[in-house]
Formats: sequence, C-alpha cells, structure tokens
Amino acid sequence: MLGAYLPDQSRYGPSWKRILLIDLGAGAGALAGGVGSCVALVDDCLKAKTPNADARAISAWVAIAGGGLGLLGGILMTRDMDEDVTAPSSTPPPIVTYAPMRDGNGGTAPGVAAMGFF
Repeated sequence: MLGAYLPDQSRYGPSWKRILLIDLGAGAGALAGGVGSCVALVDDCLKAKTPNADARAISAWVAIAGGGLGLLGGILMTRDMDEDVTAPSSTPPPIVTYAPMRDGNGGTAPGVAAMGFF
C-alpha cells in the first residue's frame, strides 16, 4: 500500500513536511514519557543494580502513552499546515488488491497489485 500511495503524497494526503513533524512529535512524546517515568521511579529504575520488572513495565506503558499524546499533539498542531496546497484532482487514490499472478510452472498464484492513476 505504501508503494502505491506514497510516491504522490502531495496529491492525496498530507505533505511530507507535516508527516515528519507528526512523527517527530510522537517520538519526542515517547522519549519524554520513558525517561520521565524512569526518573520518577528512581529507586527501582536508576539506582537499582537490575531494574525492577514493574518499573520497566510502568516506563514502557508511559512511553507508549507519551508517544500517543505526542502523535495527537503533532496532528493537532500541524492541522492547518497544508491549506496553501492546491485542491486535489478528481482522480481517485491508488488501490491495492489481490490479483492472480503466473507462477514458474505456468499456473496461477495469489499476488498483490496496485491499480490507479499515477
């Protein structure tokens, strides 16, 4: 799907700049959540010779939650970023589907095909 959809990203969806900023927001949220929770659990995470399994689980959960909040924040903060882009054309986006393909023995095998106007 990515091979069919992403080559002409500016026509069908958000710009590459917006996608990268959203990804940076998610990564920053995950990093801040993981580091922040490990610092908050200093006795079980930082000062212990081997980190406690519960402290690791809490840090992982908080990192995932921080990544989700960063993703949501990135989407909300960049929502007006692509307004200056011209309206999309009337061509539909590419479609990925299963299609029969020829195998090496002359028979058919299941395959994947991308169809659309590029």
